[in-house]
Amino acid sequence: MNDPNRFYRITALWVISETFVGGILHAVRMPLTGIVLAGLAVFWMCLLRHQTGRAESILRALVLVMIFKMLLSPHAPIGAFLSVGLQGLAGYLVFRFIPRFSVGAYTLALFAYLQSAFMRLVTLTVIFGMGFWDAVDVFVAQILAPTGVEPGVSWAGVLVGMYLTLYLMGGVVAGHLCARIPRWYEPLAPTPEVDADAEVDPPESPTRRRPRWLVPLGGAALLIGVSFIPVLPTGFRGMLLRGGVILLVWFTVVAPVLRWVLFRWLRKRGSRLTQEIQAIAALLPEAERIVVRAWRQSAVQEVGGPQRGWLAPSGVARLSRFLQLTVRYSL
Repeated sequence: MNDPNRFYRITALWVISETFVGGILHAVRMPLTGIVLAGLAVFWMCLLRHQTGRAESILRALVLVMIFKMLLSPHAPIGAFLSVGLQGLAGYLVFRFIPRFSVGAYTLALFAYLQSAFMRLVTLTVIFGMGFWDAVDVFVAQILAPTGVEPGVSWAGVLVGMYLTLYLMGGVVAGHLCARIPRWYEPLAPTPEVDADAEVDPPESPTRRRPRWLVPLGGAALLIGVSFIPVLPTGFRGMLLRGGVILLVWFTVVAPVLRWVLFRWLRKRGSRLTQEIQAIAALLPEAERIVVRAWRQSAVQEVGGPQRGWLAPSGVARLSRFLQLTVRYSL
């Protein structure tokens, strides 16, 4: 590895995006937060590959990121850990077998976004069954009935197609931004100074956590209520019962077991990576300030820069500017 410090700094930025940036995006009411966070994960992996020249560095950073996620966000859904792990493994495999950086960046971005979209669709299908999509078609048909408009198509299919298209477009944009990483080491136009060093409070977390028995008790009550509501159609009642049972088993049995196994493995790995964990922990405050400063300055139009219409300083242009500033301030 050419520069270990760069590896630690990029990994610290990845940790910040997994544990802190989401709160910032929610605070500023950024739309499509999940799509942005997936893009950031892909960006850090591409930056690691570009800076270290080794795909193995992504796996090494992934383990460290998951350890810090366990320490800083221990109550995050187990699905978030699994998603990050799958994306990191994909990043290693993509750059291990695709030597050209730009092609690997596009491939990884498209995979990460489509994986995220398909995971949500598969989850809905597993929980509620195929009848869920039939129910969507019936629901839309009932809405259109007073207008005399015949559905003619499967509206569930239309919605799924629009959903996948949105994520596909997000993957293309993320791939485009990541493929430009080699060009972002040229000097940027001067950026007007803003209050970059002001402290930003992290999202407030509730002081009292939900009791562990609340979810299973609520799920059981929901199942009992659905079973005795006579006005519900039989098919709809069966779909809700199926979903309730699956969610109850997931939250009370499967998810806790997976979390225990994963956290036990991460703790064992963490005991062998004490020095690296300490090095990254020392960089986290600086990485947080870099992210906040870059995000605030990304809202300022470049001095003498070209006007980009509605894209500047928001949307894709702001995200591109934010990533460029982050690279400049951190490497």
